[in-house]
Amino acid sequence: MLALAGCGDRGKASGNEDMKRPPALLQFEGYVYVPTETSDFKILERVRAQTRSVFTGLRRSRVMVSRREVQGATTDNLLKEAVTVVDAAGQRNVALRVRYRFVARPEVANGIDDRKELALAVLHREDDAVAERVLRECTANPDARKGGASAAGLDFDPSLPGCKAAIDAEQAGIDAARAKVPELAGAPASVKDTVVPVEEVRRVYIPTRVTVELRARRPGEVAPRYAPVDRPEEPEQDARVATAEPRGGEGSEALEPAAVIVDPDLSTQRTPEEQALAAEGALLPKLPGAGGTSVETGGRRLPEVVAPATAQAQQRKVEAANERFEIPFETLADPKFLVVWLSLLMAYPILRGDPRKRR
Repeated sequence: MLALAGCGDRGKASGNEDMKRPPALLQFEGYVYVPTETSDFKILERVRAQTRSVFTGLRRSRVMVSRREVQGATTDNLLKEAVTVVDAAGQRNVALRVRYRFVARPEVANGIDDRKELALAVLHREDDAVAERVLRECTANPDARKGGASAAGLDFDPSLPGCKAAIDAEQAGIDAARAKVPELAGAPASVKDTVVPVEEVRRVYIPTRVTVELRARRPGEVAPRYAPVDRPEEPEQDARVATAEPRGGEGSEALEPAAVIVDPDLSTQRTPEEQALAAEGALLPKLPGAGGTSVETGGRRLPEVVAPATAQAQQRKVEAANERFEIPFETLADPKFLVVWLSLLMAYPILRGDPRKRR
């Protein structure tokens, strides 16, 4: 019994720790090659299809993401780069490389204490020409997967040993083809990034590293989304918004009196008008305090300064008191009310009856 109780306490403690942990943030980068005249609609279709191909590998890695589709996606956050494609015969063509970064909030990220990187891959192509190859090399049960290109992206699992070997073999072939391009031999990285062999454009698998880390949500955050690859997001230092308490424990309506700064060059001698007002004010009875702050300047008593809430309450009291007197007079002046009174006066003799019958 004690052992069972201890296990229950440990389970409850671990559950409380999971509740206190911030949610997980998942992100990875990818890219697609398209012709230069490709429309934004077709580009987004390719990017969406490539994004969907990563989720089977994530599920095998015990990372569950239910919200996968980016709502209202545009190409504004996608980076378009013009590249020169060189084949073995030396023929050159211009293509467009579209890079993106996918950001999502997974519901379950088991085994993530702070930050974890998963070596996975995404599909660059899902056409019928390569669908059978993908199903054969990178699906758990290739004999049962006969859905063609539509099933290739959904069943693609880069965590399988056979799939990893196929990805490495394809990458080795691309590196060998890149080494045969004359202008890339000894060229700087900037040139190597803009000139690619045709094998790179026709590749099927693109290795990527998926990052899953614990990070608090930002105000107004949208997930999933496509984020710019050239502007990485920094972790939120403090997700809490500090609210300053008023000094003295007072509410927001309790204001401290501001300091009055007097110009030393001004004359402090009273004018004849101020002396007359001071003499007149001395003869008047003093008003009882209303909880405000009174200031006397030059013998004059300035109006008291009260808090906004106090002023509103006093105004409501005055309006309520005035309504009790204003409503009857307004009603008496109403023509409908006068007609009723005249009708009652005309009907009064009839209702009273003949006084001779009472005798």
